Amino acid sequence: MLGKHGSMDELLRAIVDDPDADAPRAAYAARLIEAGDPHGELIRLQLRLARLRLGDDGFGALLATQDRLVAAHPERWLAPRERRVAWLRRGFYWRATIDEVALADAELARHPIVAIDAYDARVPDALLGSPLLLRARAIDFFYEDVDHEALPALFAHAPRLTSFHFSSDDPLAVLPLVPPAVEELGLNVSGDVEAICAHLTARRRLSLRIPRPDEAGLAACARLTQLRELAIVHPPAALPSFAPLESLRLVYCDRLPPLMPVRRLEIVSSADADGVVRALAADPALAAVEELTLGLWISPDSVATLARSPFAGRLRRLELRGFRLEDAELLAPLVPQLTTLAVGALGATLDLERVLGPRLAMLTFIEADEPVARRLADGCFPALGRVSTVESKAGASIIAERWPQVWAQLGDPERGA
Repeated sequence: MLGKHGSMDELLRAIVDDPDADAPRAAYAARLIEAGDPHGELIRLQLRLARLRLGDDGFGALLATQDRLVAAHPERWLAPRERRVAWLRRGFYWRATIDEVALADAELARHPIVAIDAYDARVPDALLGSPLLLRARAIDFFYEDVDHEALPALFAHAPRLTSFHFSSDDPLAVLPLVPPAVEELGLNVSGDVEAICAHLTARRRLSLRIPRPDEAGLAACARLTQLRELAIVHPPAALPSFAPLESLRLVYCDRLPPLMPVRRLEIVSSADADGVVRALAADPALAAVEELTLGLWISPDSVATLARSPFAGRLRRLELRGFRLEDAELLAPLVPQLTTLAVGALGATLDLERVLGPRLAMLTFIEADEPVARRLADGCFPALGRVSTVESKAGASIIAERWPQVWAQLGDPERGA
């Protein structure tokens, strides 16, 4: 194990070779700080953040310090360029696009890249010779249908791969190609759902997206005890009993089926959004939900009903996309426990002191009326570490006076994405 006296190249090699280890990063950071390089302070800050959770004492202050540091050195981390890796974690980029990896950027090679995103179906020939592919643990082709004919060569050049997510019109043509060492699979399930599920039983962790499932297909999915993340498009009125899930996403949900306990719940699009929210507030399964995202146009009364639900006691992250928050009283029962809040807009007369609770570290909205934006920029909110908005929308320039807008570049510090 290298100590703080190893050469900079040796420390960097140790970081790349062992992405999970903190000690080489800490030693490297100390050397950079001695040399006056701000990258050292970023590594140190992000190592501290990685040991905390949203809502912990000091998390917001560290997050705000990190964002100011990044914004103060845009040439290092925020400068626009064609080949920019997506996220910084524990001081280094950990994820890149497939094109960036194929280009074998010398700068990128100095980072412990373990995940690769593909934004189209291509597998560039140059990718197969990249040393970054040799280190990759995860590859994600969720955005476009993968070219299954190119997969054998891709897998042969990615010996450390343990996670593979893909989209395909013919999953049964892809699944036999995936090496047994890949323990985590994510895919769109279309066609013969029961036959697809038969190919998944040997995997340790599954993420499935199912459009318009029939009863037999859902039952086959429910028998997969390794299933952890599930998305259903046009869910039926009743769901079978699943093993404990981490995440459930319901799209085009016009009637909420009785739910199973789940930690993360997302509901997007509904012809009866208020009815869905009222049903959710009355469902005992809500008691297990810590992160709730509602991509629905809902009324203030529905928000109040949700906040007053006797089953909402574990909610920590709440996203009400499209909702204009004007009355702080609507969320009053949840304010003491929320660590993250996202809404569509903040109304001019909103009482921020009654919304920004003692644990709220991150606030996100699309726009804010100028008076509330000014109060937010000038106020004292000790727990609040990051405020994110949309640059072109109302109130954004005022917010940016105090809160650097770096979320898109740095991603979510808790979810790692």
